[in-house]
Amino acid sequence: ASCLSDGAGLRIATQNAIDISNTAAPVSIVCTDVAGGLVQQTAFQLQSDAATFYNTLTTTAGINFWIFNARSEDALPCNPIVGIVEGSRNTAFSCSPVAGQTTTLVPSLCCASPSPSPVPSPVPSPVPSPVPSPVPSPVPSPVPSPVPSPTPTPVPTPMVPPFATYMMWLSTPSIDPPNANVSDATVRSVLCPTGLNMLSFVLSQLGLPTDQVLTNTAINGCFAVTPLPRDSLGIVRVAYKYLFNLFEPEWNVVSAALDSAEAIIAGHFMCDSSIYWQTFPGAINTRTSINAQNRPEWLAQPASCCICYNDVFQPIH
Repeated sequence: ASCLSDGAGLRIATQNAIDISNTAAPVSIVCTDVAGGLVQQTAFQLQSDAATFYNTLTTTAGINFWIFNARSEDALPCNPIVGIVEGSRNTAFSCSPVAGQTTTLVPSLCCASPSPSPVPSPVPSPVPSPVPSPVPSPVPSPVPSPVPSPTPTPVPTPMVPPFATYMMWLSTPSIDPPNANVSDATVRSVLCPTGLNMLSFVLSQLGLPTDQVLTNTAINGCFAVTPLPRDSLGIVRVAYKYLFNLFEPEWNVVSAALDSAEAIIAGHFMCDSSIYWQTFPGAINTRTSINAQNRPEWLAQPASCCICYNDVFQPIH
């Protein structure tokens, strides 16, 4: 790995991880070549932002999100050691045990592992490092972390709350036009299970336990399906909802992955739908909802060619 060949791609991966961390923009992201790899230093104005970024990046979902983005940029070397340092805290990730070091094993760092699919997922960089002034911040680094230990730490099972904390729900037009075959029955029988399959894939790519995260799936994967009365435009809609047992850092990564064209394609989301990511209970938005007005390239009717759908029985793009 070197800054010349991999620095730009790792910068993109780190910037994407910062975007989902709910922190202020960094003051700088600087790459430096070192013996055996490179160090990427990310500096934040506030120590609290550096700490938040470190906390996000060192979760199972966060590191896998970063790895996904780095792989997408072809910037991650084979079987790297990724060290993340923030102040006195440091965490190292590797594909396999490393003699003399304590590392968390992450299969997605292994060359033999299939590259993450385009649908969702992100994670920190294989070569981040400490953060310079004004306030140092966590950044993955290719150089093994300085924590001596002969016995590598196995990949921990992510801890998730035993109850739902967040939800994603869709409000979908059900009159033809604009959409065909949308009804309470078809949402339950077709759209709910298709969406569940997509969500399960996203979670697995992020290293999260699907069976622990998605527990409220009685309606073929959905928690609730609700036909809505006519709105001001006279369009009947059907709302359907998925619940997630996640803590905030993991939810930030998961919801960012779901806010994508790939998730809309794989989830068979209908055109002219509105998609929300909110707390549960409370229904407070955790990221901006999307619809045909603010994401016409994904959800307006012309996008039925290749991203959203205008017929429930339309094959997956």
